[in-house]
Amino acid sequence: MSILSWAGVKRPFERGSAAAVFDRHIKRERARRAAADDDFNQDRFDRAAGLARRQLQKTGRAER
Repeated sequence: MSILSWAGVKRPFERGSAAAVFDRHIKRERARRAAADDDFNQDRFDRAAGLARRQLQKTGRAER
């Protein structure tokens, strides 16, 4: 059962480390934004995602 099935959103619960879940999300979000926005700056997006990834690692949540 989807975690948000009550809201009509059919997305299965993701398991894995916080870093793995984050990496999958970033991959999907980069593709979504690139397709939807002509002014999408991939370099800026990647730098921001890298900063967030480093914060995950810094706080020790990357491997949980």
